[in-house]
Amino acid sequence: MATSRWIIATILLLMATAFVVAEDRATVRDASGDFNAQLAALAKIRTLQAHYTCRKKIPGIDDEFVHSGTIWIRAGRSKAGTQFVGPGGGGVHMHAEAPFRSDTILEDGKNMGRTQHETKCSVDPQPSKPGLTALTGQIAGLCVGHPGKLAEWFTVEEANEQTFQLWPATDELRRILKRMTVVFDGPTHRIISAEIITPQDDQIRYEFSDIQIDNVLPAEAFHVESR
Repeated sequence: MATSRWIIATILLLMATAFVVAEDRATVRDASGDFNAQLAALAKIRTLQAHYTCRKKIPGIDDEFVHSGTIWIRAGRSKAGTQFVGPGGGGVHMHAEAPFRSDTILEDGKNMGRTQHETKCSVDPQPSKPGLTALTGQIAGLCVGHPGKLAEWFTVEEANEQTFQLWPATDELRRILKRMTVVFDGPTHRIISAEIITPQDDQIRYEFSDIQIDNVLPAEAFHVESR
């Protein structure tokens, strides 16, 4: 009997906590206008090249998984509600250089990739449902001022003038994402980091440095051989 009462009390406590959290989230000011104002400062960017570092932290494992390299982004149509990476849209190429070489390319509705042991890219259609691949494309779009699925996928909260938290607004997205945090550089408005937290509390953090705007991208950025 005591065990049953303890279980019931625990369930009631969890329900009350969930209610308080939901109530707190409901009273937070929508910051999508401020976020879009930051994006507007980036909307004229046509190409972007930067050094990136990706840090992945998994609960229960002390070591970080880190890879770094070059990211190339080509802007597409800057229209709200459309995917940044899709037919006629923009493209992103993440070329990892350490600790091993690999390529991930999202372009023209295709998801292409190759490892250091391959000379040609495998090609798959981009999934229509939200996933980590789609979130990568969303981050790339934000870097060049493209709102993409922002209004459809997220609610936006402002942590401070340069830091925004994006919360999933659909059940489908909540299955793969707990929260995304985007940090802008104050003077330039450029995005200098983006962090994804999954429902399992995995942390995937992208940091961008040496950002170059509107340079001619190298030929290998979006001209790759596929198989």
